[in-house]
Amino acid sequence: MSEKLYDFNYIAYDGECPMCNSYVHYIRLRDEFGFRMINLREDSDLREFLTKQGYDLNKGMIVQYEGRDYYGPSAVEIMAKLSDDAGLIKRLNKKFFSSEKRSAVIYPWLARGRGVLLKILGRKKFSDTLS
Repeated sequence: MSEKLYDFNYIAYDGECPMCNSYVHYIRLRDEFGFRMINLREDSDLREFLTKQGYDLNKGMIVQYEGRDYYGPSAVEIMAKLSDDAGLIKRLNKKFFSSEKRSAVIYPWLARGRGVLLKILGRKKFSDTLS
């Protein structure tokens, strides 16, 4: 996917998902690498752009880093590789997600968990919010 809407590093996530919201803020890439955190519920232009690029935003978040898009398992893999390992949670994050194979196995379960969590909380998926 070669087109870009923004020319800066960002993490595009679902701000209404407590799990997603907590994760992207906890790893603190904004502080360390200047990433912009973009809540896709608030940035409809980026949400529409990414959807048109073929990304299913219900199945994965997007990280744009140094001009390249990382989606789903690759997104958490690059975030794990870039984040520090200060503290137990960050060390576990790095251990589980800095491997392409482990990320590919674990991430789909997290995406399913997000869907269940949104349903429990009475929040809509992205496909239900597009106009």
